[in-house]
Amino acid sequence: MIHPTAHSDGPTILVVDDNQHMRKLIMEILRAIGIRDAYEANDGAEGVNLMRARRVVLVITDNLMQA
Repeated sequence: MIHPTAHSDGPTILVVDDNQHMRKLIMEILRAIGIRDAYEANDGAEGVNLMRARRVVLVITDNLMQA
């Protein structure tokens, strides 16, 4: 479930959270402050795979995700 926003020249950010509502909220905040190159992952494994495929400069994650 990877959802890139429109690409830009800014930093690439990855949001990893198993709570869809929290991911959406964080993505909206990022868009509101001008971040256009952001991706979502719904678990750690998906996040790691995305980081292997893209140059991510910042990861925002939930440290209490279910295993």
